[in-house]
Amino acid sequence: MLISNEADWTLVEQAREGSESALIELLDRYRPLILSIQQRFYIQELELSEWLQESRIILWEVVNRFDVTRTHAFGSYLKTALLNCRRDYARRLNAKKRKAPGPVSSIDANPTFFADTLADERLFSSESLVIFQQRLLETVKKDLSKMERSVLIALVSGETEEVICERFGIDHIQFHNANERIKRKIRRRK
Repeated sequence: MLISNEADWTLVEQAREGSESALIELLDRYRPLILSIQQRFYIQELELSEWLQESRIILWEVVNRFDVTRTHAFGSYLKTALLNCRRDYARRLNAKKRKAPGPVSSIDANPTFFADTLADERLFSSESLVIFQQRLLETVKKDLSKMERSVLIALVSGETEEVICERFGIDHIQFHNANERIKRKIRRRK
């Protein structure tokens, strides 16, 4: 029986029934796709021999899951499975890179050590704080409109957007625009 002329879905049925030659024919038929994916999505830790072995496993899983009543879509189904396998492998490698190489300790475990080690001198120095406050006050006085000052004071006081809108008789778009103008003017003044 010549199986090289058979359709994919018939080879899938034969492979499910235990025909090793049908499975080998599917593997040979889709070898260019497998190699193409290896070349396009190169992963350093995954050698060609490992990828070929992985693709055989994927092919077997796809053969067992494929709906043979859909007589056409086997190639695209296999391609999607192969691409998903590559993505999963790349994600696992990237997840390993994000892991800490040594022991991890909580910031809460030794707060004084981290407070001394991680302190930002510019942020906590009294001179910088005074300068920042002066610049902020200048911005509020000179650059902000009456509406923007009112919105800023209400926000600093802890009022919610709904309360501010109701209090000043503005809609949410006007509130959002005023808030964005405040941020832009403060950033520009730094």
